[in-house]
Amino acid sequence: MTFKSLVTQGLNTIRDVGGETVTYADGSGTVTLTAAISRTNFDVVDNEGMVERYEMRDFLVVASDLVIGGSAVTPSRGHQITWESSTFEVMAPGKEPVFSFVDQHNHMYRVHTKRTA
Repeated sequence: MTFKSLVTQGLNTIRDVGGETVTYADGSGTVTLTAAISRTNFDVVDNEGMVERYEMRDFLVVASDLVIGGSAVTPSRGHQITWESSTFEVMAPGKEPVFSFVDQHNHMYRVHTKRTA
C-alpha cells in the first residue's frame, strides 16, 4: 500500500464515520454528499492595524464527490451548503482563499463558509 492510498483511505474513513449529509449548490444545480464538519479561525488585520478574529464553519468534502451536472466543481465564493436546515455561504475573510486541500494529494477540500440562514 502506498502512502497516498493510506492518506486517501484515512480521509474517506473520516468522511464515512464522522460525516454528515449536506447539499452543495453552485447556482447551476446541486449535489447531496457526505462532509465532515470542522472550523477554522482566521486572524485578519484591518486597515487600521486592528486584528479581527473570524471563525468559519468548514465542510471537508472529497473532491471527486463534488460533481454537479456531470462536471467537477471547484468551491467558489457565493456557492452554498445546506446542513441541518441551515444555509452556509462559501466565503472567507479578507483575501483568504475559500478552500484549501486537506492533504498533499488534493483528495479532500476544506471549504470555508459562514452561516447565512
